[in-house]
Amino acid sequence: MIELAASSVLEELTPIFKVISEGKIPKAEKSYSYFARAIRGGRENLENDRIIVSAMEKYSTVLSKHTVLDEVFKFEEEWKKRFPRINVRTRDLTMIGISKRFVADFTVESDGVGNEIGEAYYQGVPSALFSHEEARYRPTMRRVVVEV
Repeated sequence: MIELAASSVLEELTPIFKVISEGKIPKAEKSYSYFARAIRGGRENLENDRIIVSAMEKYSTVLSKHTVLDEVFKFEEEWKKRFPRINVRTRDLTMIGISKRFVADFTVESDGVGNEIGEAYYQGVPSALFSHEEARYRPTMRRVVVEV
């Protein structure tokens, strides 16, 4: 189960982020995967998402595991201090592009998750999309998910 502090996740992923911040593609020691979920839109279902990320971690490095941390906002603040020259969107789209798999929880309305689903589709990253319940997302999000 993922029970890490923001600082330990940041330390683990810093070498990857450093390469990305230099405009390069990091080499993978083991395969990378990406987990997308709403951060500001709601933190319910967090425990279920942690179980999913823990299962993904058995097979790959989950580049976006910070999204299931209780301290996700602390992680983002620290990340911005260390890597001020690269924005979060560039970081995330690069991480999606180097991932071998993409998993998205679209239970909660989120433009960010919708954009990430589209990016994974555009880059040809094999994807699994799910909702914990009858989703409370906009019709546009439903259309994106159905079309992908």
